[in-house]
Amino acid sequence: MENHPTDSVQALSQLLKLPEELPTELWIEMIKDMEPRDVLSLSAVCRSLRSTLNQRDIWISVLRSLCRREGLFQPSYSLDTMDLEALQRAALGPYRWDRMIEKHHANDTEDSPNLNELEPILTTEASPCDPRITGTTRLRLVPGGRFLLTAGNGALKLWDIGPVGTLHHVGASLISEHPLEAGPQTTEDLVPCIVDEKTLRVAVATDEVGVV
Repeated sequence: MENHPTDSVQALSQLLKLPEELPTELWIEMIKDMEPRDVLSLSAVCRSLRSTLNQRDIWISVLRSLCRREGLFQPSYSLDTMDLEALQRAALGPYRWDRMIEKHHANDTEDSPNLNELEPILTTEASPCDPRITGTTRLRLVPGGRFLLTAGNGALKLWDIGPVGTLHHVGASLISEHPLEAGPQTTEDLVPCIVDEKTLRVAVATDEVGVV
């Protein structure tokens, strides 16, 4: 993907004549609110900036800021084990998604929209006979893409379906289960609410008792 520095990025790079003399902590503070693609563009201005900004600590900070801005559940990303390339790819995910959608619909017209489905990069299949899946009435992917909520058989369950950006998933693993109130009501929706970087709250809407 080509990156062309914007005027603001070029102006910032001119102000910082000796980027290698600035501590990483100061760089993290300066770029924490920048868009990931602007950080990538800034790193392309010169060799010194590339060396300074292409560090894991920098991109961990960028990805954390992205999670806060976009409402993504931070544990979806294995920050402790992701290498620099994986961190950059994850941070640029929303931008790459927008570009893919734009490209897919580039030739749309009002009379002839592109109704073709996008091909999935990865699919995970579950057998309908799997007792863990049978009886599930609602599914909801937690923002971030790693965790899946299911409701059914009298229980709300949280599944780990694998690290984001990994093509070698070994299948879903159950990490949490909470009983739902017994009764004839049907779960209508699951709404994940991100409380902080490590806490997820789930609202369960039913057809009889509202939100649980």
